[in-house]
Amino acid sequence: MNRMPFSVRPLVRAYNAVIVIVSVYFPVTTLQITYLRGTAVGVEGVPPYSLFCEGTENSSNGLPLLHHLWLYMFTKIAELLDTVFFVLLKKNGHISYLHVSHHALALLTVWLNLNNGITGQSAMFPFLNSAVYAVMYNYYGLSALPCSARPNLWWKKYVTLLQIVQFILMTLHGAIALFYGC
Repeated sequence: MNRMPFSVRPLVRAYNAVIVIVSVYFPVTTLQITYLRGTAVGVEGVPPYSLFCEGTENSSNGLPLLHHLWLYMFTKIAELLDTVFFVLLKKNGHISYLHVSHHALALLTVWLNLNNGITGQSAMFPFLNSAVYAVMYNYYGLSALPCSARPNLWWKKYVTLLQIVQFILMTLHGAIALFYGC
């Protein structure tokens, strides 16, 4: 097409800022309702989840995590706007197989967690993924600033490295339940 890119940069900046805020919220609240529950900073009166091997939570103690994961799934849906912004800005080169598969797999992972029972394994995904997204969308937000206001973004390669480490950690953490009866 020969159309000009839409002028949505202010909207993209606002979107990135919201995603950063949401991405800081989720690791903190995930810790409070799972691994730190029963402590002064977590949900009181129930024991904390095991970080490595937590079975399915069928009691009402699992409701906070269930509600948390539903909310988290809606953020994964909202993050599909990345692709919409790329189209509007005519940055079709950013819409790679990796980009599309990442968003599809993230949404599928949360949906599968919600539909197969809430476990301690389910809690690691929003914790790690959101922590990485806080850094990643902070970088995206800064890179979307006008050149005159943009800081030196020397740490781009570390964002990519952080994403790779996240993928490895989540794969290893998810595999624990395959080898040990949780």
